Parts: sequence; structure tokens; C-alpha cells
Amino acid sequence: RNLREQGDMVRSCQAEEEVEAYFDALLRSRVPAEVGLLVGKPSVRSRDLLFSVIRTPEQDGAAAVECTATGAAPAPSKGTKGKSAAGAAAGASYVVQLDSAWVAEHAVQVARMLPGGLAVLGVYVFCPDGAYQSMLDQLSQLLAQLAGGTAAAGATPLLLHVDSATRKMAAREGDGASPLRTAKPVELKFSPCVNQLVCLTACHYVDVSLPVSSSDSQQLKERLNMAVAVETRRIRQSLMLLPDGSLPDGAAAVMDVAAALGAAGAVLPTHAITLLAPLPGSVPARGAGGSGSGG
Repeated sequence: RNLREQGDMVRSCQAEEEVEAYFDALLRSRVPAEVGLLVGKPSVRSRDLLFSVIRTPEQDGAAAVECTATGAAPAPSKGTKGKSAAGAAAGASYVVQLDSAWVAEHAVQVARMLPGGLAVLGVYVFCPDGAYQSMLDQLSQLLAQLAGGTAAAGATPLLLHVDSATRKMAAREGDGASPLRTAKPVELKFSPCVNQLVCLTACHYVDVSLPVSSSDSQQLKERLNMAVAVETRRIRQSLMLLPDGSLPDGAAAVMDVAAALGAAGAVLPTHAITLLAPLPGSVPARGAGGSGSGG
């Protein structure tokens, strides 16, 4: 579906089928409410890849989100069909307690442990629609915190709501700058995407001499940091030479480069990439240096 809003292409997110199965399990278990993180890879071939969800654990025995129906909807009579029951749930009012500070802290901790290339894309909320509507302001503040440092660089955080009464899923993007009620929708599709991951193993040796002095450990630390900074700039200014002798575009995705090289029938194809870096000493010890390139 090629959806458009005000002439702009709607953001697309491809989610692993196991994510959908996870929410189905919550529905079968009649979990009242749950909040957690969306983990994946942003901006891959014009879409985000959602690989997994991570529930935010309890803190001091309290759940990260709790919602209690207070009211006004009548209880469904015996034999009430699913749609009528869902309508009753939608008409109820809720008291919601969302520990947004703890969810944000959980996002920081998870982001630090993720392997290279993966990031916290946003948050999900599993709850009735009435409860979701009542916590939009808190969720907006939470997304603002994620946009401030936890979410993938340059990507607006995602918010996925799964209605615990109807199973309806709705994804939006927001950074807290505007109300979530008017936030742009995100097109969500479920299909296998983990198989698009590429395992990249890199090894780079550095030949550097450092003075060892037990009386001045701070100076040793500073020189070591400077050596690492210089070598980092060398790598950023380098070119990658593929086995076929070609130089890939610096903005090319690793999976696209790997697909072009071919699997050669191997279960785990391996390709040796040559790093063409500037000569040692040609990169200044201080200064901005070259800009980084993807690969």
C-alpha cells in the first residue's frame, strides 16, 4: 500500500512475524497492560526493520504501566460477542499509571547493550484504547526523551499501540514536539526481516608505541585516547576494496554489498574486504578529520 499524507510518503516499518505472535500471546493471556521497547534497525531501503520487542520490567515490585477501568461502560452480558465486548471496553474510562522515567531509563540501558547496527526505535503500549488515549501526554514526553539521545540517530521515535480489546495495531512517529493525536501514522507490515541481517566481523591492528610510567597514569591515558582518535579518523577516511576490485558507494547498505558479491553456495558466506586507509602520520592528531561513511 502506497499511502500518502499531505503529499509525503508515509513512513514504513517492516516487523518480524514473531513480534505479532508476541502480542497474540498477550491477548490469549489477557494481560491488562504492558509497555516496552521496539528494537530494530532504522532506515534500511527506505523502511525501518523491527526485529523484537523488549518488555520494560517491574521496578520495586511495580509494573511500568498499570491501568484500571473506573467506569461508565456496562458489563457485557453473557454471550456477548467480541465486537460488543470491545465496544464496551472502548467506552470505559481508565486510571493509568505510567512510569515514563523508568521506561526511558530502561531504553538507555538496552541501547548500551545492543550490538552495532541495532537501536531502540521507540516504544510499544499494549492496553485498551481508552487507557491509551488517557496517557497520550505522558507518551509524548517519553518519546521526547527518546528523541533526545536514546533513539537511533536522525530517526524520529516510533510509538506502537496494540489494543488489548480488539487486537488493532496502530503505529505513529513522534518526538514530543507536537501532540500525538496529530502525529504522522506509520505503515506497519509483518513479514520475515531478521534474515536480512548481515553479520560483520572486523579486525584492525594498530602499531603504536606508548611510554609506560607508573607515576603519570593520566598522561598515558591521554596519549592512548589520542592514538585511538587518530586511528579512528584514518578508518573514517578509508575506502573499502571488494574482492572483485570494485569500490562500493559509501552510503550503500552492507546487505546490498553482500548480496552483490553473492553467497557462492556457502551457508555462512565470508568475504575479505581490503581497507585502503591514509598512510600513518598523514592524519592530524587533532582537528575534525574526515567525515564518517557507512558501509
